[in-house]
Amino acid sequence: MKIFKMLLYFTCLFIISKARGQIIPAKLYLGTVTYTKQSKITDTEAFNKTSSLFVKDMIDSLKNQFTRLKTQLGEDTTEISNSLAPFENLILEELFKEGILETNIDEFQKDKIVSFVIDNNGNKRERFNFNYTDHLVYNSFNSEEIENYFDREEIISFKEYKAENKLINSFNCFKVTYVYREQFDDVEFNMPEMIMERELWVTDKIIAPFHSIIRNQKILSQYYPLEITEKMHKVNGFETKYSLESINIK
Repeated sequence: MKIFKMLLYFTCLFIISKARGQIIPAKLYLGTVTYTKQSKITDTEAFNKTSSLFVKDMIDSLKNQFTRLKTQLGEDTTEISNSLAPFENLILEELFKEGILETNIDEFQKDKIVSFVIDNNGNKRERFNFNYTDHLVYNSFNSEEIENYFDREEIISFKEYKAENKLINSFNCFKVTYVYREQFDDVEFNMPEMIMERELWVTDKIIAPFHSIIRNQKILSQYYPLEITEKMHKVNGFETKYSLESINIK
């Protein structure tokens, strides 16, 4: 059961992050921005091959770490492999779901920006809120500060394509791409290296200090993403896209 809880904890790290951010000068908007999150396999053969290797590396990493820990504690290690085996399919199912997965809503209020998510069953829940007073992000579940929220993404490369344009909901956007390494510095166990690539369509007509999907202040201090496509470097043939559904802020 302990291994089950630890594995679920690692899986949730794709969603959970923490941080104190710098102050980004921005207009105080009121209203909402809504995105639809959708994932799909774009190349079945490449995905089947690379996703299996990725999950195997994750399971092997966890197995080695659990083995070292139990050995140090003088506990039996013979059942670790059998205990982790059922989670291979679980990880594949949870990390690489296809279809429209959820709706993300950023609600701009007078004193804060609140992040909501609506799942496929129509259940709406509040996740985070960015406080304008102290410029910190808080977990809506327990009201605790989420430390290092804006430090999760270690940028490896970054490029603007201002000559490439796209009209999104009356905003003339241009393309930005960046590659970043996901940071897991506060995790008790070592995670396999996670490198992500994102393609953004952004507007520089909106500057806001918080975005529920983009957690990098280099980007937020310059423009506001209205469409995001992300891929994992170690898993080919799979992508997740956040498409703007509506924007109503003033």
